[in-house]
Amino acid sequence: MDQLPMHVVALIFSKLPTKTLAQLKCVCKLWSQIIVDHAIPNDLYPRVLILAANSSATHNNNPTYTWVKEGRSLKISSNLFSDFAKSKGKYHLENCCRGLLCFRKKSSQDSETRACLLNPLSQKIIELPACASQSHQFTSHQRRPLFYGIGSFRRYGLGFDGAAGVYKVVSISRQICGPRSYMKAEVYTLGTRSSSWRTITTTGFTLVDPKTALFSGGFVYWVQGGYFPMSMASEKMLDLCKIFAFEVGKEEFRFIPLPRALFSAPDCCLFFQLIDLKGALGLVDCSASTDCSDTDRYDNTFKIWMMEKYDHVGEGEASWVKQYTVRLSFIRDPCQFTFIGPWDQLNERNQVLLIKCGHSFISYNVDSRQWEQIHTPGLHHSKSDNRYLLLVRNDKRSYNFENPDTGHEYTVKTSRLADKDDIDTQLFCYTENLLLLSSIFKEN
Repeated sequence: MDQLPMHVVALIFSKLPTKTLAQLKCVCKLWSQIIVDHAIPNDLYPRVLILAANSSATHNNNPTYTWVKEGRSLKISSNLFSDFAKSKGKYHLENCCRGLLCFRKKSSQDSETRACLLNPLSQKIIELPACASQSHQFTSHQRRPLFYGIGSFRRYGLGFDGAAGVYKVVSISRQICGPRSYMKAEVYTLGTRSSSWRTITTTGFTLVDPKTALFSGGFVYWVQGGYFPMSMASEKMLDLCKIFAFEVGKEEFRFIPLPRALFSAPDCCLFFQLIDLKGALGLVDCSASTDCSDTDRYDNTFKIWMMEKYDHVGEGEASWVKQYTVRLSFIRDPCQFTFIGPWDQLNERNQVLLIKCGHSFISYNVDSRQWEQIHTPGLHHSKSDNRYLLLVRNDKRSYNFENPDTGHEYTVKTSRLADKDDIDTQLFCYTENLLLLSSIFKEN
């Protein structure tokens, strides 16, 4: 092995399971450097779906053990996330970037929130210091909350600067004090001993309750809104509902307009979500063009748009192209469906999308317009509120489910959509490349 070229060793490592890589990292410094310093090409890493429920969530129904004879095989094993699950405090998943998870942690002792990063493979946790805007000192012995008033919030997003080769965490917050409101943004660069929160400008930006962040193509995106009543004029919706983007490399914010086609239908109940289309920003239009109270009249067609061009100076027009049209005849409520992103590329035309249907998962073949459910029987959830965590890995031959509370291994099959949900989980994030052995988790 020592006499092989570096790129050949990296290629060999790329074929191995991530757990084996974690063990090989301890063999010698050279192998550790190849694995940790991202010498393995990004496109050789397996696609990853990471699922996690808020630690404050409560679930009473456990998935049942089901064995189906036809379909793809599933494998449930491992003891992942166990240390993280035992951590104190409430964790809320913000986003995922290249295999690393970013959580917003709320302490049980005060109202302060902090960003935490989790390496799912090594179970190492990095808790960042409090933002500068949260580090105020008070005269009283009891800590007072920084944010108060309806509409106040703090969100975090994890991104990767490809040019500099560093991860960055961005914090956006809005403080409402009486009639006044303040927007503030701070950035934390990981991997340097002098890392600290730096304030960056947000002049001219006002954000209202942004949704979960998405990292794609060097940007961290939030969507403002996502649901608007039919009574609102389309131009008003187009003006209010925009995408808030943070360019990780330049550390600049901007608003991106949505496709005008979203607002063209009369009596539109607007509902959409952002997805990562292999490094390009995608948008799934789940809007209903009929009365929202009549679930039998929902349009069961989803339109997936991809942003091709955008004038990065000022408020330029975004160029959106309709990429896919997905029709699922069994849809009753579009809010129950979540498009995760591309999952498999069978050939140049044939794309497989991964869709979350309620608490189950569907793979949808765009070319053949066929769908197949992915079952997850055999999972056992702990009674602890913050242990509903699992990781799903696609190795092109099977789906591997790793669950913190399951010590045994099960091999099962997939089949058509079942009447009963198999997974009871709330949040997820998707990453194209699995980079769980990041250098920011090196031992000091």
